[in-house]
Amino acid sequence: MPDATNATHEFAPILTRFGEAIGIPDLALDEDAACMLEIDGQLFNLQWFAASNTLAVYAVVGAAEHGPEALPLYTALLEANALGRETGGLTLGLHAGQDSLLLTGQVFSGNLEGDALYRYVEFFVAQAKHWETRIQEILAETPEEGGAFDGADSGLRV
Repeated sequence: MPDATNATHEFAPILTRFGEAIGIPDLALDEDAACMLEIDGQLFNLQWFAASNTLAVYAVVGAAEHGPEALPLYTALLEANALGRETGGLTLGLHAGQDSLLLTGQVFSGNLEGDALYRYVEFFVAQAKHWETRIQEILAETPEEGGAFDGADSGLRV
């Protein structure tokens, strides 16, 4: 098994090809094996995990919401995450430490041949833009009356 330094160096040519494709030929990972890109005004993070030879890509797509009015948002996010059916296999989650909603994805280095990283980031950016907009739409929707469980008329009827 290669050590972390060699594994990171194995990823370097992939990142270099990607950097050249997007006009940043000197794109490189920092000492934490990460880099950040701004694409169309949104920040995207790339984090290399040498031990598993995987690249994580993540971006903030919204602010965390609190209180009962947040229920429709979190319900929609959970439904979207179910089997990745509305996220293209990516994951929406809560980053409580930053009070934000994240879109995350991981890809194994063996799946990054040729222009695959470019295509993956392109797909990820499109999903992030979609979810940034969709989260705002969900928050703007008026909840249906009586949509939340209030405990009234509870009990079993046989």
